[in-house]
Amino acid sequence: MKKNISNKKLTLICPVCGESMHEYEYAYDNKVHGKIYFKCDYCGHKESKII
Repeated sequence: MKKNISNKKLTLICPVCGESMHEYEYAYDNKVHGKIYFKCDYCGHKESKII
C-alpha cells in the first residue's frame, strides 16, 4: 500500500488487472472500525482493507 501525498489518499494495486485502486468514498460503512474500501477505476474490482 502506498500513500499518495498530493491528495492524501491510499492506493492499492488491483489483484485482477494490475492497475491502481483508489479509496471508494461511497461505501456505507467506510472507515468504520478501521475498514477502508478500494475500487479499481479500470475493471471495477472492489475490496476492503482493515487499517
